[in-house]
Amino acid sequence: MTNVLAHHGSVATALGVHFLTATLMVVNGLLIMRETRKVAAAPETPAPQPA
Repeated sequence: MTNVLAHHGSVATALGVHFLTATLMVVNGLLIMRETRKVAAAPETPAPQPA
């Protein structure tokens, strides 16, 4: 946002880029949460131990 305004860009462009970036970050976070929601359960029987 500051970069756009520092180079004489419009406020609408700066806010649009800021909004787009924030939206992409939220979507990315939701996808990561969806990916890690289903964690595989540990097996019921313990693994055999070496003698």
